[in-house]
Amino acid sequence: MDTPHPQDTAQEANRLIEQGLDPMSDEDIIDTVSIVSNERDSHLSANREEHAAKSVVEQPAAAASAEPAPADSEKKKTESGMQFNLSTPLYSLDDVVLNAETREKLETLLTIIRKHDFIYSTWGLEEVDPGGRCVSVNFYGPPGTGKTMCAMALAHTFGKKIIDVDYAELESKYVGDTGKNIEAAFRFAREHDAVLFFDEADSILGKRMSLVTQATDHAVNTSRAVMLKQLDHYDGIVVFATNLAENFDKAFSRRILSHIEVGLPDAPSRRILWQKFMMPTVPGSSEVDLQQLVDASAGMSGGDMKNAFVKACSLACLEEQPRLSTSHLLETIAHVKKANHDVSSGEIASVRPLSNDEINALISGKQNH
Repeated sequence: MDTPHPQDTAQEANRLIEQGLDPMSDEDIIDTVSIVSNERDSHLSANREEHAAKSVVEQPAAAASAEPAPADSEKKKTESGMQFNLSTPLYSLDDVVLNAETREKLETLLTIIRKHDFIYSTWGLEEVDPGGRCVSVNFYGPPGTGKTMCAMALAHTFGKKIIDVDYAELESKYVGDTGKNIEAAFRFAREHDAVLFFDEADSILGKRMSLVTQATDHAVNTSRAVMLKQLDHYDGIVVFATNLAENFDKAFSRRILSHIEVGLPDAPSRRILWQKFMMPTVPGSSEVDLQQLVDASAGMSGGDMKNAFVKACSLACLEEQPRLSTSHLLETIAHVKKANHDVSSGEIASVRPLSNDEINALISGKQNH
């Protein structure tokens, strides 16, 4: 299968612009989705239809030869050939540790979702907002703070499965295919009444380009316009998560029902997290000084804290009598913090282990407080 030559796709984009279509207009871009298709797309469609006829998952022959999927997760292909993972949420609301402000906002959101259908059907809000049936949520904040867990907890609360969509799988090197894949994702979610989850959503919800000079630029604008159209006509739950909410296009921000910041855990949240990590099966965990860990881990995400705990357990296992201690955890907390600082500042430096004197000084300083 040949890839379209860059010069051909650039000429195609220029031809669309010459027709007077505004690349920043939702309506014009949506209208051009079908125009972008050329002979290459027709050839692809023919091949896909033939392939789909042979590989539909419901066919007995295919089912008999394939390995059975886990009960809580199954991968299914759509008629377009896209493969989506439909799974049971791993986490409930009780599993998510959030600071008080974030939890309150999440609880409020869940109440809004429960009443959403009522106010649109019974109170008649669909008369003034016919496109408001879609419940779209955006969780934003630093990495490792629990945005994905919040998405799963939301799906679990309403007894729905979740479809975790990787934008890299949606994006296509062929002009026009990304939009088709986005449509397939929404169609698949509608068929299975599942929560549609887009992680790293800034990749697809970013600002559209005002100066379109290449076919790839036009394709990006087109795919984002397709996403806008799907949100306007979808009547299910869509969850976005991003570390870079400031990059969102304003058109998407207006269509999202609720933006919830999932920030770094505060001191009470960090204590709960450390308590969860200190399982009775880990020797020495009951003797760890939680307050020292809470103080030392200020500014760390839950994901960072988990990494520090795992590394501390590994250090403990290297000893003649493996036993977790506060010293192990303070050492790995320092390592994780230093690594995060070096990466964020652009420095490339090896993370050396702390000496015994440094560890003792750190512990002594904490005890003096």
